[in-house]
Amino acid sequence: MPDPICRWRNPTIKTVREIIDVLPKEVLPKDEFRKSVETSFGGAFLRTAYQLACQLGLYYEDGNYYYPRFGTDIISDINTVKSYLKNWLNLYYVPNPYTKSLDSDETIFIHSQLSQLLLDNEKVNWNDAKTKVFGQEIGNDDILKNTINQLSDIIEIKSSNLILKEGARRSDIIKYKIIDSIVDIRDDKKCFFELFGNNHLSIKTFHSSIVTEISGNLSELVAKFLKDLLESKLIYDKELVMRFSSALATKPFLILTGLSGSGKTKLAQAFAEWVCEDKSQFNLVPVGADWTNREPLLGYPNALEDGKYVLPDSGVLQLILKAHQDSNRPYFLILDEMNLSHVERYFADFLSAIESKEEIKLHSGNGSWKNGDLEIPSTIKIPANLFIIGTVNIDETTYMFSPKVLDRANVIEFRVSRDELEQFLDNPANIDLDILRGQGASMAKDFVQLVKNNSAIYSQKKDLADELLKFFSELKNVGAEFGYRSAFEIQRFAALSEQLVEEWEFEDIMDAAVAQKLLPKLHGSRRKLEKVLFKLGDLCHPETDKGCEELFKKHETITEEVISEAKYPISFVKIVRMHKGLIDNGFTSFAEA
Repeated sequence: MPDPICRWRNPTIKTVREIIDVLPKEVLPKDEFRKSVETSFGGAFLRTAYQLACQLGLYYEDGNYYYPRFGTDIISDINTVKSYLKNWLNLYYVPNPYTKSLDSDETIFIHSQLSQLLLDNEKVNWNDAKTKVFGQEIGNDDILKNTINQLSDIIEIKSSNLILKEGARRSDIIKYKIIDSIVDIRDDKKCFFELFGNNHLSIKTFHSSIVTEISGNLSELVAKFLKDLLESKLIYDKELVMRFSSALATKPFLILTGLSGSGKTKLAQAFAEWVCEDKSQFNLVPVGADWTNREPLLGYPNALEDGKYVLPDSGVLQLILKAHQDSNRPYFLILDEMNLSHVERYFADFLSAIESKEEIKLHSGNGSWKNGDLEIPSTIKIPANLFIIGTVNIDETTYMFSPKVLDRANVIEFRVSRDELEQFLDNPANIDLDILRGQGASMAKDFVQLVKNNSAIYSQKKDLADELLKFFSELKNVGAEFGYRSAFEIQRFAALSEQLVEEWEFEDIMDAAVAQKLLPKLHGSRRKLEKVLFKLGDLCHPETDKGCEELFKKHETITEEVISEAKYPISFVKIVRMHKGLIDNGFTSFAEA
């Protein structure tokens, strides 16, 4: 029975300090090292303790020399030892050069892979957890349990169950995500030793002489997507792409509105092409002007033939069924020009199912109905790995979205700046989406896991709450307050943005949240909305010398310099435009032609 960790002692701070005290602090010829430890450890080191010392990455030997982890005596530095051990636990993998008896085709990162089991579960039976991770019976179970309970910040084994530690959150598990396999280096003592010198959020693995950086968070997803967009000749504002990625992770229903021809559909299509392995994972569906019910999306029971179901020509139901069967990969439904028909008519079942997590009834049969090789269940849920993106153009041929639809999504407005247009005109080129195909597929599984994480908490939770309450109080005074759903989704957006976009500060996240969740619901007459816009303007630009009621009297005085000084510039610019529409037309709404 193989042992993931040897039995000499539990790898505690006390044990490690004792080993470090014995080990030489400088590189030595192998023979000199062995003579030294045999003398200082009473002759038993190389028969017992050496294996644990090597598993802990405290030293390694090549053919001729001994190499120590620590070059100075840190026997009194408890914090250094503790920090090292916590990092070691997260990176320790089996099989390794000192656990060759473990039979596995893949590298097993013990702490990370045990942690992943708790992403969707409150607790897991410890024996079941071991079976899932190791695939076989293991020895030294007590040593492994003690090691995890003493060193892990996020998991523990208690009452025969694997559970989250008190105070830990499921969102913390994402930070401890490790690559799935490094089979190439399992028997390489040098690589094993060097791995533990790296921080747990930025792990280096060594394949021969090649160094590959593996990030423990998902910020590289956004950075890589931005880089690949440029190569495909698609030009988007960096902030817009960051907002798009974070909003999509927050809630898999996203509405893109704004200027016609500004790239709404292309961005949705580009992300789907980029993160999916093949085209069967996404479906671009033009919404018809004659859609009056759900049949173009979900099909219908065949009234002439009992037990038969007519599939939609759009392929939407087929996409949903496939997403259910393949829950670890993302699937995308892109509804182009979503408001060519009344959304509430053809999309009502989706809106309800997204929010309630309840099933949509497809037919009245007890079991599945057949359509060719496809089985159609009587009910179906919207799977968590299905992302629905709708694009919206506003003109005389389209219908306005109701506030209840907008409240169920993040809404992102697309504009084209002078600089972006100038950049395009300097080098106009055909867009090449083939360059994007599958370039982000290696991150797809992590992205889906992030979306399924329902316990993410923003690190500046109190600051966020205080700021939201300011907006709530001002909006309530004029009858435009928001509810629990918006508050929850803003908190979730902030928490996931923190993991996806490293460079965003609190103000950036709050600005995006106000623009996407609070402003889209505003529409109405000057009498109803003008005071609301003044109050919102003051909150978004609190440093202005005069309040927005005075500032908005002459819109031409609101220069780029004034905008740049705003606390929340994206939201402030939108409020200014909405107020100008209010003055010019006597009515305004978030969606513009």
